[in-house]
Amino acid sequence: VDSSALALRLAQDAAAQGEVAELVDVKQGDAVDIMLSLAAEARRYGVVAVDPPAYIKGKADIVMGLRGYQRAAQAAAPLVE
Repeated sequence: VDSSALALRLAQDAAAQGEVAELVDVKQGDAVDIMLSLAAEARRYGVVAVDPPAYIKGKADIVMGLRGYQRAAQAAAPLVE
């Protein structure tokens, strides 16, 4: 899941070159929203890689940043087989 169409195309190209394209599922949009939607559909995956943006750029961002990381991790956890 990524908001960038270019990033998703590069991921699909890399999967095709590695001959694993049929194992890769890419979706464009907000990662947390999509992960919550997938969980509601009872979708499960062998691997769920979560690499959120840098929510914490300074001391003033710590509380909100930690909430963002927690939200992403909680959205991803139910998707793991």
